[in-house]
Amino acid sequence: MSYLAPSVGPAGLSIAYYQDILQDNLQGFLNVYGQNQTIDPSSAIYQLLSIISLKHADCNAGLQLNYNQSSPVYAVGAGLDRLCKLVGIARRQATFSTVTLTVGGTAYSTITNGVAEDENGYYWNLPVSVTIPAGGSVNVAAVCSTPGAVVAEAGQVDIISQSSSAGWLTVTNSSPSTPGTAVESDSELRARFAVSVAVPSITLLAGTEADLLALTDVERVSVLENPSSSTDAYGNGPHSLTCVVQGGTAAEIAQVIYDNRGIGCNTLAAAGNVTTTATFISGASTITVTSATGLVVGQLLSDVTNSAAIVAGTAIAATYVVGSTTVPITVPTAAASGVGDTINFTLMVVTPVADPNMGGQVTNIGYVPAVPAPVYVTMTVHGLTGFTTATLTAIQVAVIDYLNSLGIGEPVVYSELYGAALNARSNPDIPAFSVRSVASALTSTPTGTSDLALNFYQVATATASTVLVTAV
Repeated sequence: MSYLAPSVGPAGLSIAYYQDILQDNLQGFLNVYGQNQTIDPSSAIYQLLSIISLKHADCNAGLQLNYNQSSPVYAVGAGLDRLCKLVGIARRQATFSTVTLTVGGTAYSTITNGVAEDENGYYWNLPVSVTIPAGGSVNVAAVCSTPGAVVAEAGQVDIISQSSSAGWLTVTNSSPSTPGTAVESDSELRARFAVSVAVPSITLLAGTEADLLALTDVERVSVLENPSSSTDAYGNGPHSLTCVVQGGTAAEIAQVIYDNRGIGCNTLAAAGNVTTTATFISGASTITVTSATGLVVGQLLSDVTNSAAIVAGTAIAATYVVGSTTVPITVPTAAASGVGDTINFTLMVVTPVADPNMGGQVTNIGYVPAVPAPVYVTMTVHGLTGFTTATLTAIQVAVIDYLNSLGIGEPVVYSELYGAALNARSNPDIPAFSVRSVASALTSTPTGTSDLALNFYQVATATASTVLVTAV
């Protein structure tokens, strides 16, 4: 192709590339100094014009990059960040992994700015000040010093790295860490940008989803509408809007739903539909609930074992941690029966929202926090030429990434587990392994070979402890 000056047409910006620029410069030299001049690659003039042409091509490439920064489809890095500001969203920053540590030592010793280390060399910062009680040990929440998804399995955080207290003697973690998240990638932010432009949409439904996704700490959203006069297939009541949200805070989420919902739309229709049971041990006025779902929020409904132990409708603490197994809830002192009871409670969070434009009129807005559904996978692979332990790890990571990429309520497709594993191939033409067997389930002993259906409020999760890949 011959040299063309940069121009903008229907297809966007057109520029000349290195070879076209070089050939044009060489021809220009011949036109000036005569066609009999030597311009083969070994000549000095060829080398000089090559240098000049390369610089010209670099300038064109910079011009192309700058042009692309004006489009959310092609913009990258800081350019994409600037475009996102125009629609009121920002790139999600990395969060830090957390882990519950049991620290032990001399009673009444104070640990100041303590740091523990795991077997993989990551550091975990204790609270600024920790006092060991009379019993000689205490559980504390530690934060990883490295941002992103840092995984520490049970028992791996067992090294005292830094301490100003001679009384600190032991440290361990009885449960795995809760992984953080990496900085939002360009592709993820670009996808969220595409959704966010639906905020001024012609439908309130699309606007609700877009506004919820625009909240800084919200990771996933599923908005279900039931416009009919009867209960829908999910169990949600008539003329209702059910928002399932992963992450975020109750007050922000409720305000967004209130601002976007239609007049007279019921947001509490899922309350009787999204329920679970748990056992608690009473004590004083605080009860700690342990839930099989791994998430405890909402309101107490009834006590199966002792009907007088709780007051129906008592609110569970508004602060909860996704993936936690225990959450304190405050109930009347009279409810402290001192025994283990089985209770029913709803997973729906209900938050009152006051409208200043309506004289402070209060409306109760409900939503359902996405409930993590751990997916267990066992996979056996047979190593071929080039297979290493790194290949085994790559297969595990690929399967975990597939499972964690699924949306709220999205099923786990069995055949996709094979596809995810095959993504770990460095060269499809020369496979380093073959997949011999795959089993999956929502329980810790997977044997199934079928798709896994999830409830509309569940979201698949996977870690290195739930996805096991072995070589045969």
